[in-house]
Amino acid sequence: MSENEFHKKVEDLPQFNEELYNRIHNSKKYGYNWLDIYNKYHIHDPRVIKVLRIEDSTIIMEKLTGFTLDDTQKLRQLSIEERRYIVNEVIDIYNKQFQFKDKILGPRDIWAHGDFFLQNLMYSDGQVRLIDPESFGKRSLELQETNMRYGKFFETLTKLMCFLNQSYGD
Repeated sequence: MSENEFHKKVEDLPQFNEELYNRIHNSKKYGYNWLDIYNKYHIHDPRVIKVLRIEDSTIIMEKLTGFTLDDTQKLRQLSIEERRYIVNEVIDIYNKQFQFKDKILGPRDIWAHGDFFLQNLMYSDGQVRLIDPESFGKRSLELQETNMRYGKFFETLTKLMCFLNQSYGD
């Protein structure tokens, strides 16, 4: 294991289930190769963590240093300009999911992160990064079919905005 790599065993995740395993490993069932689409998305938005490879049930990705955005103590140490930058980046990262196009995506599909919470957003080397790559997948925008939970984004944004407003007294 390289010092620039982070290894994450998929079967050790609390949300591990057969669907998650198959999405990452079973391209025949889903009609696409998850890693290929993820890497195309990384080119579209390099703020998502880079997945280097998958070995058995382990996702090997770049190793980031920094802190997740649910760490309010660390956020308080940043200038108000940095905090505003973070809010703008979070909104833009979420929005980029709706702009990505690929042949596996129908007109009502997007390639999106299904767990868009502060603990999956990291501030690393002055950049906001979206981690937890196994949460990415093809998602329908049809309300009857979707497993996309828009409330996660709004909860994330609300918490960030509340924290930003609390911190103006610095």
